[in-house]
Amino acid sequence: MPFRWRYRRLGRLVRRGVVSQERIDEAVTRRLRPTRLVRAQVRFAARGEPERYQLDAVAGPEHRALARDAAARSLVLLRNEPVAHPNGRPVLPTAEAEVRSIAVVGFLAAEPNIGDTGSSQVHPPSVDTLLDCLLDPGQRRCISVHYRDGADVAEEARIAAASDIVIVIAGCSHRDEGEWIIPAGGDRTRLRLTDHDESLITTVASTNARTVVVLMGGSSFITGPWHHAVPALVMAWYPGMEGGHAVADVLSGDVPVGGRLPLTWPATTNRLPEFRRFAKRIRYGPLHGYRLMEAEDQKPSFPFGFGLGYSTIEWGNQRSGRSTKAPMARGT
Repeated sequence: MPFRWRYRRLGRLVRRGVVSQERIDEAVTRRLRPTRLVRAQVRFAARGEPERYQLDAVAGPEHRALARDAAARSLVLLRNEPVAHPNGRPVLPTAEAEVRSIAVVGFLAAEPNIGDTGSSQVHPPSVDTLLDCLLDPGQRRCISVHYRDGADVAEEARIAAASDIVIVIAGCSHRDEGEWIIPAGGDRTRLRLTDHDESLITTVASTNARTVVVLMGGSSFITGPWHHAVPALVMAWYPGMEGGHAVADVLSGDVPVGGRLPLTWPATTNRLPEFRRFAKRIRYGPLHGYRLMEAEDQKPSFPFGFGLGYSTIEWGNQRSGRSTKAPMARGT
């Protein structure tokens, strides 16, 4: 466990004789079996940790490219409906010839958002946000980007109405979900977005038909109250240090979208098991997720394994034929 949670008192216990030195030696000897993994651990421990910002082997070009590719592959396209303006095609991918101004709404667009600050915390030398990548002249040419943090709904709607396309970034950060409860964090208290974010999304979408919502978070969201008002919806999870580039790549179509949901997104919380954040004891049944919904005939907003793509598939000239293979012998 991190932060010496399990052994911070061990030195005092040895000095007091509660834990013997022989017991420590036995544990260390068992740990240092002559395996390749342990030898590597000992070698790196003896060498010491290199300077964080000189980790070419960890954060070099090849690893950044891998992080960017992995993030792009993980994105899930949940909705991509056609809109009347300007050509009746789906909103995504954005065509540069049709986009000269983008409104980016939501403070998470400008915030490094790589998830929990607890035991899964990592320390990348830099994090590229979506706003960084959209403002990068090398990423998008001849496109003006207008950023708003989402605090003033009326002003955000005005900026959205004057833009060719709107990208709303909403969801969670370590302040909403994670291991830390003080001053914030811990388990999420609700599966829906905040009332402010839901109001922001519906208001912006009502002023600009080409609205894309990008959600960030570690689990499912209840989107039923508003997702039908939004033509395009993308789940970005916590996309990591190259997440801004990955999201921009997928939205623009430079990289095809192909992620699939690893869990079911319920349509409502009314029929979910009770959740008590600080319960010391609670009992749940054996069914959860899509198994629970199938057993109770619930219809989720997005089922397990769901995910759209940019390609179109057409069926035509279907024919049926008889197999020429001999039938298999039936077992006894």
